[in-house]
Amino acid sequence: MAVRYDKLKEQLLADKQRLETEVKETATASGASVGYSNHMADDAAYAYEQTKSLSLQQNIKGLLVQVNEALQRFNDGTYGVCTDCGQSIDPARLEAIPYTSRCIRCAQK
Repeated sequence: MAVRYDKLKEQLLADKQRLETEVKETATASGASVGYSNHMADDAAYAYEQTKSLSLQQNIKGLLVQVNEALQRFNDGTYGVCTDCGQSIDPARLEAIPYTSRCIRCAQK
């Protein structure tokens, strides 16, 4: 089975657009301040939700960085090559995780 790099690149571009939208949405959702409620329990619940939202936003940003790096590897002609050992990344791994930069052996280290 041949790897369809054009399909993987399309998927990465779609992921990039989706993640950029999610970053904007989570930034908007976490914009208010804690401490302006009439009840401490309300403030605590809001603080929890804000913390959860910020954590989610950081995860999304991290994934967006990985997607952008994968797209850069496409531009450089190094997509599908392990950044650690220089060997080809298994096509099944690329299809499962298109933004991966390491082969399974190096990722397990």
